[in-house]
Amino acid sequence: MDRKTEELIEKYFDNELTKAEEIFMFTAISADDEAREYFRKFNIYKTALAEDTAAFPDSLDSRILESLPLQQPAALSRQTANNPVRIVLYAASVVLLVLSLYLYGEISGYRQEMRVLTGQIKDQKATIDMLYNSYPTITIKPSSDKITEQ
Repeated sequence: MDRKTEELIEKYFDNELTKAEEIFMFTAISADDEAREYFRKFNIYKTALAEDTAAFPDSLDSRILESLPLQQPAALSRQTANNPVRIVLYAASVVLLVLSLYLYGEISGYRQEMRVLTGQIKDQKATIDMLYNSYPTITIKPSSDKITEQ
């Protein structure tokens, strides 16, 4: 039996096979005794597992959880609380947090300035376009009809 047939059998019991793969699997099982035996064993395991899960009462989980003793979380020991590496890491994280808040404020200020400047540029462009369009059109008339060639 090859690995592909094993995978198909496993997928069959997981309900992951397409119809074409299922047909291929049953064809492979009919041709191979070892694959047929592997399929039978899987079927026996699945049946036994279904019977075992049905044998447990629904209240079993709650009884098991209620029987467990309550445990209090362990307090930090002096060794971990005064660990210099931990203190340095906490200090570095606080410094980075303050720095990121400062930089966020700076970026917000620059963003506001950029919006103001963008508005001013748009106003100036509109003024330039208005001035450009307000000039009278210029017409050029030739002074003579003769073109001199040199």
